Amino acid sequence: MVYGLEERENYFLEGNFLKDSGYQGGKRFLEMAEPPSAIFATNDYMALGAYAALAEKGITVPEEMALMGFNDIEFTAMKGVELTTIGQKKI
Repeated sequence: MVYGLEERENYFLEGNFLKDSGYQGGKRFLEMAEPPSAIFATNDYMALGAYAALAEKGITVPEEMALMGFNDIEFTAMKGVELTTIGQKKI
């Protein structure tokens, strides 16, 4: 357990930092008997891919599924994109 949450090995999916791998990962999560209630993608492109997979199934973010990316790319600030992202100072 981590912070009172059960770790599930099948909730850890590997991607290649591209939007399509996030989309494929999002689809895999949704096919699970017990899909997660939140997705954290290691970059915003994969998060946007997962967002597309969720939207395709009519699942709304953040109401039905929490979604978070990492990088804080400019696109994530666009109106209508409900994506929480972690910004890292660029040197």
